[in-house]
Amino acid sequence: MPRTDNLVFFTDKTTTGMSDKVDIRANDILALSVHGSGTFTLQFLASHDTVNYFPVEGTCSGAATTMASSTSTFNTGWEFDVTSFASFKVNLSALSGVGAKVTVVGSLINVD
Repeated sequence: MPRTDNLVFFTDKTTTGMSDKVDIRANDILALSVHGSGTFTLQFLASHDTVNYFPVEGTCSGAATTMASSTSTFNTGWEFDVTSFASFKVNLSALSGVGAKVTVVGSLINVD
């Protein structure tokens, strides 16, 4: 299973905002890890054309089914089926608390 590790969407991000886009073409799965402190809301977004983005569902660690396109729980893993998408972004839409920060990193996995 070829994989690309060390995809960084956010590292200790302390302000709201959108991550840079990550090219995910020719891959099957995007696995993300969410860590940090404080109270936050993340939204997961994908695009077919790398211009227009929309919320996507993924499977959260410990969940039996796919979940909505956002999370507010730290120390979780997420998996997204990205076979039909060209790029992916993460939006940190809310962040509060003393010393609040968010890190989102991941890997692309091709199951061929």
